Amino acid sequence: MRRNPAAEAKEMEKIVQKVKRNMEGEEFYTVREVARLLRTSRQTVLRWVRQGMIPGIRIGRVIRIPKDQMDKILFGEGGM
Repeated sequence: MRRNPAAEAKEMEKIVQKVKRNMEGEEFYTVREVARLLRTSRQTVLRWVRQGMIPGIRIGRVIRIPKDQMDKILFGEGGM
């Protein structure tokens, strides 16, 4: 099956717009920000996300952590 780069780019743009609409108003931490907050390494945070200990959303190659859920973990309303 032959790939059509223009069609793939158009389809990807539709997906990105849909994700943006669904996430409108949400705030996220980066992996680096969470690592700084927890005084640990980025690799440790990534491992915790993979293990499900910290909620994470992968968008392409980037992982974002919902601020409201991370704040619950940080301030004792939920936990690892």
